[in-house]
Amino acid sequence: MPRRTAPLRCLPLLVFAFVLWTGWVGIDFGKHWDEWRLLESVEHAMTSGVLLPGWYDYGAASFNTAVAAMGPEAVRVALDQSTPTRTEKQAQLGAAARTLGYRLTVRRIFLFLTHLTFLPIGILVYRWRQSVLEAVVASCLFLSLWEVQYHARWIAPDGLMMMWSTVALGCVVTAVREPGRSRSWLRLGAVATGFAIASKYPAGIMFVPLLVACRLVWGSGRELRREMLRLTGIVFVAFVVVTPGILIEPARFVSTVAYQVYHYGVKGHGAHTVDPLVEHMGRILQYLGSVAFSSSPWVALACSALVSVGIYDLVRREDRRVAVVFLLFPVLYVLYFSAQKVMIVRNLLVVLPFMAILAARGVGCIVARLPSWRYRAVAVVLTAAAILYNLSVLYESAASVSYSAASDARQVAAYLERHASDRVFASPGVRSLFANASGLFTPAGSLDEADLMLFRANEVVDVNRWIVNRPGVYEIVAGSREVNWDYYPSWAGETPILCVGVRDARMLLPAMGEPDTSAAGAE
Repeated sequence: MPRRTAPLRCLPLLVFAFVLWTGWVGIDFGKHWDEWRLLESVEHAMTSGVLLPGWYDYGAASFNTAVAAMGPEAVRVALDQSTPTRTEKQAQLGAAARTLGYRLTVRRIFLFLTHLTFLPIGILVYRWRQSVLEAVVASCLFLSLWEVQYHARWIAPDGLMMMWSTVALGCVVTAVREPGRSRSWLRLGAVATGFAIASKYPAGIMFVPLLVACRLVWGSGRELRREMLRLTGIVFVAFVVVTPGILIEPARFVSTVAYQVYHYGVKGHGAHTVDPLVEHMGRILQYLGSVAFSSSPWVALACSALVSVGIYDLVRREDRRVAVVFLLFPVLYVLYFSAQKVMIVRNLLVVLPFMAILAARGVGCIVARLPSWRYRAVAVVLTAAAILYNLSVLYESAASVSYSAASDARQVAAYLERHASDRVFASPGVRSLFANASGLFTPAGSLDEADLMLFRANEVVDVNRWIVNRPGVYEIVAGSREVNWDYYPSWAGETPILCVGVRDARMLLPAMGEPDTSAAGAE
């Protein structure tokens, strides 16, 4: 390792450590919609001794990960002589699966594995581009993304799918670029593709670039057909190793997968239901272009511009075969989801590593063309500033998880002071904060007299009436900033005080009533 680049190469590891720390700070965020089902299946597996999830809305990778987290407790129980019978030991393990400590342990494992995606990103970029700068930018930019961070704390399959899809991508691209070892890389890519599908089924789209790469490497003829069959078999075996239920419980597997196809393609999902194709594609592009890269729209748009530069450079200057293999998955994936009736942005996480790689390529392309070292230094400093800003958002978001509701009145009062020129309509939940402070806050008598509305999130009792998938609708005035409320307003965790404009308030007001702690799921 050259000495002058050694500190730069170590930078992603430092950022990784910081991101893990901020994730651990915010790991105890309370409830999540889907965790209970997975943890209940682990409890059932421990008490029955049957290591199958019993449901297959996703592949079994998440279930297996949660079961593996029970390993230390299983060893302790096995060595415990005070519980001599197998039934007692199983009951003890089942009880352990219900504890908060176990839940937080599983969350930490998912956090770690999701962020571990930075490794295949950095390795791929460096092998491909031979640029330390681009590899570091791609890895650090990915690690700094708030959209990745708060999703990574969830016990959900999207982070695992993202990690394995990125590994598969690296193998497939390397196979096309290094034909001397293409057979080995393609087979490794097939294993990673099987694991990705076993995390979440839409990763099956990765099978297309895998076979295209095989065609580009092997040409045509009998050997090509044999290799394609081998790769197909490897993908299937890798999937079955992780999700044996497809063979053990085929009827249950098929029925649950069929329901998810119906759920996303026909039924819809409450407020997350969108019109397929044009509307859905527009909202996906809006999210990826102005939200995914940063909580600051300006930073997000700047990074998206870098993605455009990266795509241009990839298509114009790269081997067309490599460009096709690299772009196939994100393009087909976005097209596939745009045809669905449900938009839940965690499904789009798998696209973000591709975008980080392209943004880093854009940075490298711009730096290489600047006329002097001063201009190049400015470009690098601006890139670093964007990443540092994102990292500060990660810390603030994680730190807000432990906020005290006792400070709500103070935060609302500070917000009202900053918006002294606006007339504010307040919900009963917000007005109650000032019940003993007469004269401190005089709300507007109705929405007709107001510019803004303040309300507690749990006052929206009809969760299907939330305004979803529109950036900039909700401003958090007081409370936790643990998720992007514009995309998860039915969040089952803490209930902050929100502010919306009058037009949006008119849409929400009919859905409001007495505060309710229930929330709709987001699958």
